[in-house]
Amino acid sequence: MRSALDALAEEFDPAVAETFHRVAHSLEGTAASFGANEVAAYASSLAKFGRRWLQTRAVMPEELSTVSDELERIGVAVEQYRARIERSDAE
Repeated sequence: MRSALDALAEEFDPAVAETFHRVAHSLEGTAASFGANEVAAYASSLAKFGRRWLQTRAVMPEELSTVSDELERIGVAVEQYRARIERSDAE
C-alpha cells in the first residue's frame, strides 16, 4: 500500500488505485476474521480512500498525508496485534 500511495502521489493511475483499494479491503476482512479489530478499522478507512479515488479518478493532495498517517497507524496496530497473539501463545 505504501508503494501504491507513493505512485499515486506522483500521478493518478487507475490500476494502482485499484490495487491500493483491493489490498486495503482484503486486509480489512482478513484482520476482522482474526479479531484484529483495530487493524480492520484502519484498513476500512484506507479502503474507503481507495474506493473514492477510483470513483473520482483523482487523489486530492491533502489526502496523501492523512493516508500516510493511517498507514503508520496500521503498522503499529499490526505489531500490537502480533505481540498480543505471542503473549497468548506463551500463556
